[in-house]
Amino acid sequence: MTGAQTQIVHPIEDKPSVQTLLLLSSAADSQQLLTEVLGEQTSIIPVAPPPEPTREKFDALFSTWLRLVDAVFVDAVSLGESARWAFESLAAAHMEERHAVVVRATAFQLRLYPTAQGWLVVSDQDSPCLLYT
Repeated sequence: MTGAQTQIVHPIEDKPSVQTLLLLSSAADSQQLLTEVLGEQTSIIPVAPPPEPTREKFDALFSTWLRLVDAVFVDAVSLGESARWAFESLAAAHMEERHAVVVRATAFQLRLYPTAQGWLVVSDQDSPCLLYT
């Protein structure tokens, strides 16, 4: 060998699937879209943002739900300005390796509110088929 390391690529079937997804959204059509993309093998738990949202209220929301789900989908487009507190709270939350985070946001939101490393960020202009990857 020439010093290059061999990388073992596992077939997609070996990757753990998302069984339970927390959907944080204010839009009614988000759940329908995710059901179409993920199929019926994933249980989607729709959660509305807290009334009069603050960072503390998002902290409470995530501390309750992160124990029970494999993934979180934040529809920042529907959350508007409160997406800032959702992002901050989720970035500070105790995340396990099994947790995946997907964020759908506008370009403007992505410039204003930083996302954590490892999150899959999808633009509101992207096709929903990007969620398959």
